[in-house]
Amino acid sequence: RWLRSSPLKSILTMLGAILRNVFCLGLGALFIYLGLCKVTPEVNPEVYGQMVKKFPLLLKAVPFDTKSLGITPLLYQQAVGVLEATLGLLLLLPFGFRRLSNLFLIIVMGVAAWSEVQIKQDPTPAAVILGAVVFTYILQLATGGKKAAPPAKKKN
Repeated sequence: RWLRSSPLKSILTMLGAILRNVFCLGLGALFIYLGLCKVTPEVNPEVYGQMVKKFPLLLKAVPFDTKSLGITPLLYQQAVGVLEATLGLLLLLPFGFRRLSNLFLIIVMGVAAWSEVQIKQDPTPAAVILGAVVFTYILQLATGGKKAAPPAKKKN
């Protein structure tokens, strides 16, 4: 009871908001960086080289005919990179944009985890799925998760 009206509650609320914003800034910057690494070798040539080697395998995991659509591994890699960078940028914007970005980033991570499991390379499927679950949880924390319920009104 004492926490409901104490200054400690407002301090904890303020710290929670600050941490949530720091998480969003960090995750947004991370996704922008990772997306740009997939788009251009000028950001990080080593990571770009690894992506160029990996995306042909990931494209084979796509459940439809990509050749008839004209989707090349490089085009797929760049599309994923632009999507990640855009969603990272949306994480830097307030409220509704963060939730929208969160939804699409969870979908992107789910597809990435599914693709990794399909190509059956390192790391193990359990590690890939665990990583996606942990990242989803961090995204939920960063974007606020559920909104708090309004306080109940007293009946007369």
